[in-house]
Amino acid sequence: MSTINQINKTIGKSLKAIRLAGKLTQEDISKKLGTSIPAYSKIESGITDVNLSRLDDLAVIYGISVRELITYNEHKDVVDPEEIAGVLGQIAEREEEIYNLQKKIIELFEEIKLV
Repeated sequence: MSTINQINKTIGKSLKAIRLAGKLTQEDISKKLGTSIPAYSKIESGITDVNLSRLDDLAVIYGISVRELITYNEHKDVVDPEEIAGVLGQIAEREEEIYNLQKKIIELFEEIKLV
């Protein structure tokens, strides 16, 4: 496999990973690019050479730089903002429980001191 083919395949894998992470379809992206689904599919599969102009268009669609697009690592920890909010809510609940337990311990300690 030539170096160009390897680069196209690598970029294609990155594009697919970014698209899937954004819960987008090939149809969504092809519409934004003004191209057909099969044409975009060939970009993701590495069949079609991707020029810099097209990479720039894709970077704009995904809201990242061209550099981030071509060096994307799908194994980075990607956290959903809703998941973060849920975890923060759970932490707040646990902090409230801890506060109430600490209060109860102080009350019991003071009762013991009075006896």
